[in-house]
Amino acid sequence: MEEIRGVEVAVLDALRRTPHPTHMCLDEALNAARRIGAGRTYFTHLTDDYDHDAAQAELPQGVELAYDGLRVVGKA
Repeated sequence: MEEIRGVEVAVLDALRRTPHPTHMCLDEALNAARRIGAGRTYFTHLTDDYDHDAAQAELPQGVELAYDGLRVVGKA
C-alpha cells in the first residue's frame, strides 16, 4: 500500500454493492480508494447492480464509475 499511496490515478474493481467472494464490493473499493488517496479513482468491472448516474452521485469527489469507452489521460 505504501508504494501506491497518493498515485495520480487508481483503477479498482467494484463488482457490485453486496460482498462477493473474489471481487471487491462497493464498500471495499471505497475503503481501498480512501487508503490509496489517489488524485482520481475509477471503479471498473461493474455489474448491472448499479444505476450508473444514481451511484455516481453518491460517490465522493475524485471517485468515478468507469464506463465503456472511457479514456484516462494523465497530466501533461
